[in-house]
Amino acid sequence: MKYGLNYYDVDKVITSMDKTKSFLMGHYLQDSNGEKYQLINYYKSAYINTERYIAELQHRVWSYYNYAQEQELETVFLTLTLPSEYHRQKQQNGRLVKNPKFAHRHIKLYDTTTHKRATSYTKPVIKYYKTLGISKHTGKYQTISLLKRDYKPRAGIKQLTKLLSKLRHDRSFKSIPKDKRPYFRMTEPHKDGTPHVHVAFFISKEYIEKFIKAIQRLYPNPQSDVASTFIPSSYKEYQRVYRSKNKYYPAYKQSENAKDYIRLQISNTVSYLMKYIYKTLDDMRNGANVTELSVWYLANNICRFYTSRTLISLNVYRALNGRMGLLELTKSYESDELTVYLDADSKKPMMIELDGNLLWNKKHFELKEYDSSEDLQKRKDRHVKPPAITIPVEIDGEEFYMFKGSLRLHQNREEERDYISSSIPIASRMSSYQLYEYYKTLDIDDPNINLAHFGHVQNLMVEQGLLDNTPLQPLNSFNTKFD
Repeated sequence: MKYGLNYYDVDKVITSMDKTKSFLMGHYLQDSNGEKYQLINYYKSAYINTERYIAELQHRVWSYYNYAQEQELETVFLTLTLPSEYHRQKQQNGRLVKNPKFAHRHIKLYDTTTHKRATSYTKPVIKYYKTLGISKHTGKYQTISLLKRDYKPRAGIKQLTKLLSKLRHDRSFKSIPKDKRPYFRMTEPHKDGTPHVHVAFFISKEYIEKFIKAIQRLYPNPQSDVASTFIPSSYKEYQRVYRSKNKYYPAYKQSENAKDYIRLQISNTVSYLMKYIYKTLDDMRNGANVTELSVWYLANNICRFYTSRTLISLNVYRALNGRMGLLELTKSYESDELTVYLDADSKKPMMIELDGNLLWNKKHFELKEYDSSEDLQKRKDRHVKPPAITIPVEIDGEEFYMFKGSLRLHQNREEERDYISSSIPIASRMSSYQLYEYYKTLDIDDPNINLAHFGHVQNLMVEQGLLDNTPLQPLNSFNTKFD
C-alpha cells in the first residue's frame, strides 16, 4: 500500500469515520424554541462536508495573499524534508527500496548488560566556529534514539516543527515586524509515508536576502529547497533543467557555489501555492471514496494546513458563517470597529459587535439523540450539502475551476461560460441593492431551486430591513420536501 500504510491502518480509519458519521447523523442540536438542527450539517472536516472545508481553505489562502499584496510583500517558498533516518524507504532507479539508515539501523550498538541492541546512544554536540576555522565541543550532549517508533510519521511532524521553530526564533525572522511576516504551511507525505512541509512566507524585499541566508545556514541542501518571487542582488537566478526521463535537476548543482543561486518562483503565487494544497485533497472531491492519502492524515493524526496568527482568529470568522471575510474582520478589529467578547474559561467568542451594533451572539443549544423509530432516510435528507464557490485558478499555464469541491480542467470555452454562470453567488457579500435584485430572480416554485440557499438569501433580506412582516427562519425549515 502507499504511504507506508497497512490494512490495519485503513480498517481503523474507516471504522472511526463510520462511527463519526453515525453519531453526527443520529444527533441534533435543539434551541430554546424547540427548533432542530442536524449535527452533521454544522460539522466540517476534510471528509465530512468536504465542499465547505475546501471553500474555507481557499478563503484563508486568498486572505493571506491579499494581505501580502496590500503590504507589498514578496513570497519566499520553502520546502523542508527530514533527515535520512526518518525515511523508511528511498528512491533508487525509479522505485522504492528499503533505506538502511532508517531509525539508524546502520549503527550497530549493543547493551553490555542485556547483550541486545541498544535503544539509544549519546553523542557530543560539535559546533563549527567560522571566525576561528575550527570545531569545538559545546559542552552539551544529544541522545539519539534507535527505536523505530521514534521515526514514524507523527514523530517526523514533531521534528519538522522543531526544525521550523529554529527559523522562527532566528534573528533574521524575529527582526521583521510581526505584521510583515505572515506565513502558512502545508504538510504532505512522500511515497513511503515520510512527511515533509511546504511553507510560504510573505516578507518585505529588504529582509529577503538575510532570511534566505538563514534558511541555507539552518537547512543546507538537499534538506531544503527555496524559491522566491524576488531575487536579491547577491544571488543569481536558476531554473530547473531537464536531465533525464521524468526528472528535473536545478542548474545550480553545476555551479561551484550553490549558495549564490536561488530559484525564481512562477509569477502566479496563489496558483503555485494552491497546487500543493489541492495535491493533499485529490481524493476528497467529486464524492470519491477515501484513498490512502486521507487515511495517512487520519491514521497519523496530522493536520494538513497551518497559518500564522497574523489575521483574526478562525473562531470569530466561523461564528459569523461567512458574513465577513478574514481580512475584512481583521481590519475592523484593528480599527476598533469590531468588538469581540470572549468566554473567560474557553476563550471562545460569546458576542460580536460591529460599530456598537450586535452582529452575533452565541446561542445555547441542547444536544439530543434522534429516536430510534425515526426513519434514517429522513435524517439523510436533512443533510443537504451547501453550494460551493467557483474560483478560477491557473496552475502551470492551465486553467482550473473549483466547483462543488472539485478541481476540474475545462477544455471547451463555451461549456466553461455556462458552467461558471450556473454557479451560485455569495449573497452575504452583496450590497443591499444587489441582494434585492438577486432575491427577485429566485423562484421558490422552481423545482430545481436550492431551498436552503433561498432561505439564506431571504434571511439576509430580513436582517437588512428589505422585507417587512417576514421573520427570520432556520434553514432546515426550507429543506422540507413538499408533495
